[in-house]
Amino acid sequence: MTLCKAATASASPYIVVGCDGVAVCSFAPPPPAPQPPPTPPNPSPNPPPPRPPPPLPPPPPSPGVSPSPPPRPLPPPAPPPSPPAPPSPPGPPSPPPAPPPPSPPTPPSFAFPDTAALVALRTALGNPLYLLQQWDTALDPCTLWPGVTCLVPRTAAWPSGAGVALLTLSAAVPKMSAQIPDGAIMALFPNLTAIDIGAQAMTGDVSLITQWTSNTALIDIKLAGNLISGRLDDTTPWPASVQSIKLGSNILSGTLPSFNLSNADAAVPPLTSLDLEGNYMMTGTLPAAWSRITTLKLLNIGNMPVSGAAPPSWSALTALSVLGLFNTSVTQLSSAWSTLTNLLALNIGNNNELSPAAFPLWLRYLRQLQGLDASGSQFTGQLPLEYSALTALVHLNVSSNRAVGTLPFEWSLLVGLTLLDASDQVPQGDNRLAGPMPYVWSTLTSLATLDLSGNALSSEMPTAFALMTGLTNLQLGYNALTGRVPPAWGSLTRLELLNISNNQLVAARLPVQLSQLVRLRDLDLGNNAIAGTSPTEWSLLTNMEGLSLNDNQLTGTIPAAWTAMAKLTRLDMSGNALNGTLPADVSPLSLLKLVNLAENEFTGTLPAQWSSLNVLTSLSVASNADLTGTLPFEWGAGMAQVHTIDVRDNAALTGAVPPQWASLTLLSSLEVSGTAITNVPPAPAAAFPLPPLRPRNPPRLPGPPRAAAPPPPPAAPLSAPPPPPAAAPAPPRH
Repeated sequence: MTLCKAATASASPYIVVGCDGVAVCSFAPPPPAPQPPPTPPNPSPNPPPPRPPPPLPPPPPSPGVSPSPPPRPLPPPAPPPSPPAPPSPPGPPSPPPAPPPPSPPTPPSFAFPDTAALVALRTALGNPLYLLQQWDTALDPCTLWPGVTCLVPRTAAWPSGAGVALLTLSAAVPKMSAQIPDGAIMALFPNLTAIDIGAQAMTGDVSLITQWTSNTALIDIKLAGNLISGRLDDTTPWPASVQSIKLGSNILSGTLPSFNLSNADAAVPPLTSLDLEGNYMMTGTLPAAWSRITTLKLLNIGNMPVSGAAPPSWSALTALSVLGLFNTSVTQLSSAWSTLTNLLALNIGNNNELSPAAFPLWLRYLRQLQGLDASGSQFTGQLPLEYSALTALVHLNVSSNRAVGTLPFEWSLLVGLTLLDASDQVPQGDNRLAGPMPYVWSTLTSLATLDLSGNALSSEMPTAFALMTGLTNLQLGYNALTGRVPPAWGSLTRLELLNISNNQLVAARLPVQLSQLVRLRDLDLGNNAIAGTSPTEWSLLTNMEGLSLNDNQLTGTIPAAWTAMAKLTRLDMSGNALNGTLPADVSPLSLLKLVNLAENEFTGTLPAQWSSLNVLTSLSVASNADLTGTLPFEWGAGMAQVHTIDVRDNAALTGAVPPQWASLTLLSSLEVSGTAITNVPPAPAAAFPLPPLRPRNPPRLPGPPRAAAPPPPPAAPLSAPPPPPAAAPAPPRH
């Protein structure tokens, strides 16, 4: 109220603004001063009458008489007063004066010249946690910020960002999930030569890259492994200076860009590397016009549903050193590609749409090849002995085809091989290689991985293979091999994986010499006819994680010394004739998850001490006819992770299921049929998915992986083809 009185008594404006900027009082403006009415105009058109003549002067006075003063003229009568003008009605209050425009914010001042531009990039990327933590604005970004490399020396007159040469942000954890930078942000870095934001979760349309026109120094773009969508334009969809582009494993759609190269006048992009692998929504055929990009050294278009015949014109791409054309729908390869003599790596595997044909003999001319993957592509006939000319080979994969005949002796010349895979493990494969394992292959002393599983190889295993001392992974399962494991193989001290399961081995005992393979992590001799007792000496295999001796003719007990295998997670000795009591002291084997001792001749009771196996998930002692006693209540306190317990077909097991087992909340399968056990709780509605007790397929190799079907991409347009189905696991062989 005080503000209102003060405003009324003074000549101040009639709006009073409080401290918070809001008008708190308003007043009508004061009335204007009265004004005389305007003189109305003379309505007569005639001029006004002339004035009367002035009066005559008075006569002179008589002598001796004083003259009297002349009378004063009377003033003219005053005009009648004009009526006062009515007061003007009050108008609307005037709006408050507009506030002055805000001053532009003062850009932050940084101690180092390129910090401001990099902070703008960080903001555009949504201020990801990784960059907020790692990019400290008080530090020099050119020397102390991860992922930033600058030009040295830097010109002082350059604007912020001009000193940045490389941006490598693919190591960000947690992953960044912003839109890829647009042209305005990228323009801050005119001297940038390479950007790597791969293996993140970046989004946005690939056309944003076309806005990077200011980056005329850019030669390397890595954006693979993100969620970038859109179509690649037939024109050059990135700055013309770019030489290497990696956009693989995104969700791009459309067809492969032609770069307008069918037009003879079109500029040829200076590409040396083009990687679009894993964009499952890109279709169409292989552009024959790409043969004009003769600078290409790496071309990867695998894991894409591109189709049609391979263009013979690509024979002009003689600079190629890496070509990936795997897991596609290509129907035919071209023998004209024999001119690609600079190839170091060629992957034509898993092309299930290829018309069945013999293994391509033109490959023998690619004498510099170091890696060749021709797996799963329906190649037929014998393995070409002509491949022995490829003496630079390091990796050779011809698995899962339709190969027949014998293993070529001539391949013993490939002494540089570290991986050789001629196995058959997928449904579409039908390798049926037969005959003996060539003893002359013992010259392949550099081999680390040899996989011949899933064929029909026969005869005994060569003792000479003991010379292949570089072996770490030997897979010979699912064949028809006979005899025994050669004792000399104890010299293969680098072996970590050995699988000779599902053969026809006949031996009086397990080979003691294998105790020398101290690096062994997984040993599978299951489904053979090996007899005898278990060697105590195997207690030296302290790196063992998986041991499968199932379905043999083993007798005796499980050696107590085997508790030295403290890393053991899987033990399968089912289907033998083992006897004696179950080993009670298993506390050193605290990592055991799978135990299968079913179908043996064990006696005695179930050991209460097994409650120490607190990470056990699956246990089977089924079909041991002489087991007696009850279910140990102690298991309810220790086996907290167990999913399945199988004690069926042990008629002498009695008693009720202990109430303490109610704490086994993950137990989804309790098999007690064929016993006298009572008070069995009902099975849950949905059983917990159980891992297999013994894998029937040999472990996969650690060499160059076959193209596996990645997770399906996000929902595709209805017109887009679905991604190819994942390969099913191989069925068990018997």
